Amino acid sequence: MTYQEFKDALRGIVGQGCQFDDALLGLSKGKIKGDRATREAVRMLAMDLRALAQRLDDLVEAPERKGMTLAEIKAAVDAGKDVRWANTLYVVVRDSLGQYFIKCTSNGSCIGLTWADGVTLNGQEGQFFSVGDEES
Repeated sequence: MTYQEFKDALRGIVGQGCQFDDALLGLSKGKIKGDRATREAVRMLAMDLRALAQRLDDLVEAPERKGMTLAEIKAAVDAGKDVRWANTLYVVVRDSLGQYFIKCTSNGSCIGLTWADGVTLNGQEGQFFSVGDEES
């Protein structure tokens, strides 16, 4: 399971969980003892949360990424690979002038891949990864 898949699963369960906040509160105070449908819905939500907790354990126990050097990042981007920084929100791109940037996919904001010296990464080598390599 990738980080993004985990986030998507959590987002779905949290949305579902919000619908049952009142039911959980009512059950905890003994106000909904006779409502079988509500108890069943809460039981199903608890099962979903347990399954997601297991997925989180799998994600946390995943091997640490080795990271990428500046040369590896550029080579991967040039080869058409999907290279990310820190998490899947930030993608490394190359423009038509051959300049490399870290682009935020949510707002389009960019920073240079390196400082002005062209050598020092904006980030640590261990924070860069190729999405296709992330699951291996």
